[in-house]
Amino acid sequence: MRGTGILAEAVAKCPHGIATVCADRQRSWREVSERVPRAAAGLRALGLEPGGTVAVLAMNSDRYLELFFAIPWAGGIVAPLNIRWSEAENAYAINDSDAAILCVDDAFLHHVPRLRAEARGLKALVWIGDGPTPDGMDSYEEMIASHDPMEDAGRADDDLYAIFYTGGTTGLPKGVAMSHRAIGYGTVSYLALLPSIEDLSFLYIAGYFHFAAASALYYITMAGGTHVILPKFEPVPVMEAITRHQVTNMVMVPTMVNMLINHPDFDRYDLSSLRTCVYGGSPMPETLMAEAAQKLPGWEFYQIYGMTETCGFATMLRWRDHVFSGPKASRIRSAGQPAPGVEVKIAAPDGRILPPGELGESACAAII
Repeated sequence: MRGTGILAEAVAKCPHGIATVCADRQRSWREVSERVPRAAAGLRALGLEPGGTVAVLAMNSDRYLELFFAIPWAGGIVAPLNIRWSEAENAYAINDSDAAILCVDDAFLHHVPRLRAEARGLKALVWIGDGPTPDGMDSYEEMIASHDPMEDAGRADDDLYAIFYTGGTTGLPKGVAMSHRAIGYGTVSYLALLPSIEDLSFLYIAGYFHFAAASALYYITMAGGTHVILPKFEPVPVMEAITRHQVTNMVMVPTMVNMLINHPDFDRYDLSSLRTCVYGGSPMPETLMAEAAQKLPGWEFYQIYGMTETCGFATMLRWRDHVFSGPKASRIRSAGQPAPGVEVKIAAPDGRILPPGELGESACAAII
């Protein structure tokens, strides 16, 4: 499995389809496929070696999305940095991942002096913001304009594709290493979850540093869909984007669902285009889910349960199991069924597999 092949599949399916919508910019899949190899060549020219790492500290954008393909295209590894972390924490992640290049935007320019001082192996800084390129940095757009496209480096299977950092519960942040094979497996798992993969338009509102958001970069691309990109979650811009771009899919946490359906301007917008809303991250109160189902009758909600280490999700609760009364009402209080290709068992503290009905720890394993 070659993770960058996901981009090639999108171009083959719909070269003239809309790939990205960000601010006032819109690009087709053919345009994105022409930019990615040029950006990859630019990264190589800045010193990125095969198997080297590029860290990214930025808000969501179309340029950030392209880097998720351009860095592996150049033979590198993507390391998204947490936008909520302190400078010290991100300096740790840069050093831990041995990042050779750091890409930043306007929102995090003020972090650069300390990161540059504390990151041991940085060779270059790349500007992916919208303003003028700061001194001492290379412009992403100029890099694309000045380099001929390079051939895909051809890394695949067990070669590393990305490192996503997760705080965990103890000690320093942990880097979860994901191979090309894992990215491909997670992509297919998500597509198997969806009731339809035709004419998808996905709205991003969670940060790309978290795999719950970044996973859609791959499965929406493989389906040849459209990425509608917002820098962060705010109820009104979200409702405006759904209405304007006829968004069909998105991921939210329960708090976002509550803020959306109870916003005073909720009734001003047409949100009927959205077909699938995946949620997770915290328990969904049954009363909130029932209210959301009543106010958004065309939306089908899917709960997923997992963690970064599962490269996607381990279990899912399909919309058909969101039952609020009757003998099947208990299902909505569950984590659903195993994801496609995943086996789930309940284990005792000593590792013994327990029978149904016993309390224990969930143990998940891929079976394909």
